[in-house]
Amino acid sequence: HYFLHFFFYFHFHLHFKQNKTTKKHTFLLKMVFIEEVAENENENGNNKKNEENNELENNNDDDKNKINEKKEESNVEEKKEEGSGQNNNDNNNNNNETEDMNDIIEDIESIKIQQNIKEKEDEGEEENEIIEEVFSEGEIKERIENADALKAKGNEYFNQELYEGAIKYYTEALDILPDKYNKKNSIYYSNRAAAKMKLGNIEEVVEDCTKSLEIDEKYLKARIRRATAYEALDKPRDAFEDYKIIITLSPNYKPAQEALKRLPEEIRLHDEKQKEELIGKLKEAGNAFLGLFGMNVDNFNFQKDPNTGGYSVNIQQ
Repeated sequence: HYFLHFFFYFHFHLHFKQNKTTKKHTFLLKMVFIEEVAENENENGNNKKNEENNELENNNDDDKNKINEKKEESNVEEKKEEGSGQNNNDNNNNNNETEDMNDIIEDIESIKIQQNIKEKEDEGEEENEIIEEVFSEGEIKERIENADALKAKGNEYFNQELYEGAIKYYTEALDILPDKYNKKNSIYYSNRAAAKMKLGNIEEVVEDCTKSLEIDEKYLKARIRRATAYEALDKPRDAFEDYKIIITLSPNYKPAQEALKRLPEEIRLHDEKQKEELIGKLKEAGNAFLGLFGMNVDNFNFQKDPNTGGYSVNIQQ
């Protein structure tokens, strides 16, 4: 290719040397030649660049292959580690499952033990019920006689003012038979209440009389003793209710008649007293609050209405 350009160049230079136009043609050929040479150099440069790029790409491919190989090796190692981790987790899970099973077994055993205890308790209660149910009439009669004997002992102690000893024998009499087999337990409760009244155990008097009346609600002595205890405890309204029942059982019983006349006024005074106590507590609370503002409840005048029994409030500056 170069040779042909060179040939044409000398050909035109020799034959058209004297011609002006020849110079122009020569110049043009030179330019063409230079352009061709430049294009060839560019092509050579591009070829070199392409070769270098290809080498770089090949190197990059090699590097990529190496990286991929390393990744594959690391993945294999990770899988191995995961496998070992899974084995450890499986072992841990197996251990946890074993512990859970042991806990479940222990819970089941404890539940069985509790069930056995409950069954034994139920069996014991059934046996007691059976014992109670198999009491023959002769046995019941004998036990009642024994209880009466203990009650008589208690009465002796009571008459001698040995009230604690009396309470002891009355209690032993109550333990002989349950209430459903011995209606006389109502008497034993009432007698024990009388001994407790002498010792000043008024609350216990009410309890024993209440138990006595649960067995026999018409037992007059227990009703009278409870009414008396209610009055001693400053419970006139409860006492009044008992006296109303007493007067139906014994219309000629004078203490009940007197109590029914006397207690309504006591009930009114008791209610009035409770109101005053409530007002006193409200005053204390009011003073505590009003004191923050430099005031007290004395600035408020409470006046009772005689017709309604209510109160009105007047504020005094």
